[in-house]
Amino acid sequence: MAFQRTPDFVLIWVMSTVGSDKESKFTFHRYIAGKLGVRHDNNMINKVFVDKSGWSFGNRQPS
Repeated sequence: MAFQRTPDFVLIWVMSTVGSDKESKFTFHRYIAGKLGVRHDNNMINKVFVDKSGWSFGNRQPS
């Protein structure tokens, strides 16, 4: 990878129960990078999609 990252590098990890189409993913990434005010090559967003059955939202109960 040919990124020139600086000490201002930001990593964002998003975990969700649903996926999204490619254009929605690009829109989300552009929006977050714009709000952070960091260079586009100085941020990384990792999105992980997990089936809702793999979550527990509280009270030790599975969904």
